[in-house]
Amino acid sequence: MDDYYIIPLSLIIASLFTFGSCFPGGAPLCLMNHPHHKFAESQAGLSPFTVTLSSSTYNPRQNINIIVSANDQREFKGLHLTVHRAPNSNNTEQFIGEFIMYPEEKLKLLTCLANSQKPLTHKNSDPVTSVNITWMAPENNVGDLIFEATVVENFTTFWYGIRTPLDSASTSNVVAPPYTIPPVKTMFGPVNWPGCGKTKGCFLFPDKCSGLDCMAAVTYTVKGDNYTFEMFAIAGGYVSLGFSSDKLMGDDDTISCVSDGSKLHIQHGYNPPGVKYNIRQYTKNVHDVEAKMDDGKIFCRFTVPRVHTVVQHDGAVKEIDLSQNWFLLMAWGTTPKGAAAISKHQHSPVVSATKLRLSYKAISRVTISAANDVRGRISLVCYVLATFMFIYLY
Repeated sequence: MDDYYIIPLSLIIASLFTFGSCFPGGAPLCLMNHPHHKFAESQAGLSPFTVTLSSSTYNPRQNINIIVSANDQREFKGLHLTVHRAPNSNNTEQFIGEFIMYPEEKLKLLTCLANSQKPLTHKNSDPVTSVNITWMAPENNVGDLIFEATVVENFTTFWYGIRTPLDSASTSNVVAPPYTIPPVKTMFGPVNWPGCGKTKGCFLFPDKCSGLDCMAAVTYTVKGDNYTFEMFAIAGGYVSLGFSSDKLMGDDDTISCVSDGSKLHIQHGYNPPGVKYNIRQYTKNVHDVEAKMDDGKIFCRFTVPRVHTVVQHDGAVKEIDLSQNWFLLMAWGTTPKGAAAISKHQHSPVVSATKLRLSYKAISRVTISAANDVRGRISLVCYVLATFMFIYLY
């Protein structure tokens, strides 16, 4: 009997069907602005679409008029627009201000992480040549801001990361962000693989590997109320670790190390039931992050508190207590060009055969059977079929 568990084929197909569509009723992106359009990447070069603001600076509670359009009057079908602090604030996750006027026949507010501040997204795929929007600045001076848009012309043609700055009219009395995004240090020290089963717990894939000869692996140690993980995978885009109450992907707490092609990012996420998509969470629960890419592998080390929370798809807050027993889930794969966005898996995600107590210094080994390999091949075929079946939506 296998020592590990492959995510059931039916659930993988379900997730592919959802990702294969491009959400004509609105993109559930929130903290991740890159669309999940299979086989499609953001266009290179200068975008024909612009986000034009009525002012280059703002004061608290000031209204700013916004026009999203193309310089050649071309039509577009989808839009995702957010406002957040500038990168030098060390927090580009928190949504800022409020969209108070917009064409309701085309756009809608998207509730994210039970937040009162909401991004804008499209509610249908009807083509338009421009949209006029009014945004109101927050009641306090929060520093310089960035308007960031993704504009979808059609399924295979979209522009990601269209940014327009909006500076604060004053450098006085700037309200600091409630938390800072943890910096990712590139000085990644070696992992003590011989310590597996002695000084740390380890989950290894495939069977009989012992460290760097694995396809994917994670180690875990506990010190007080802090849990430290070291993970790697043979991947060019991302490696993810999930904590699940069962062997099915869905309703999982996740931590991912993700490459945008030039640097690595740490991402906290939540897989809602049904494996539809990963909801990015605020990364305020993650600290002491180290990561590197080396010889076709992504390495990542991070610490999270024993108790932290995730916001579920329905807005409810769920507490995660790592002192409980959890199934560990690992996934790894690619990212779109120039975007730190989790894309397709390179291998069917693997799950520990039993729930693990992370304070135990045990080794959980994994194996792969011919039957599981067949299931993996079938899932690849279904992936292709599902994608082409849903292309017609755009």
